[in-house]
Amino acid sequence: MEIEIGYRLQRDFWNGGLATEAARAVRDHGFRNLKLEYVISLIHPENYPSRRVAEKNGMTLERETTFRGFPTFVFAITRTQWMKLRGEGDERLISKAVPQLRDRFPKPGACFEGS
Repeated sequence: MEIEIGYRLQRDFWNGGLATEAARAVRDHGFRNLKLEYVISLIHPENYPSRRVAEKNGMTLERETTFRGFPTFVFAITRTQWMKLRGEGDERLISKAVPQLRDRFPKPGACFEGS
């Protein structure tokens, strides 16, 4: 059985990052809480914005198929790929935070003002 992450937004809400944010939240819930091993998104080949959302969600084009009579791309991500993405993301956040934190605290051996 394949579990699909799908999204559809009213045009007024396009290009605001909502689909990407929602797709990532659903992906994370599927892997973290439901312990899924694999999730997919079914996308019409000409729907470039949805293809981009899937790519931002860490998915890659796995295969082409026909779904309900229409040509369809199947984008997918595995639990292993998701875990790898999370590890890289955490390292990037830490590497950005460390210099900022370092600047907020005195260097070892430095005296505090007023002491």
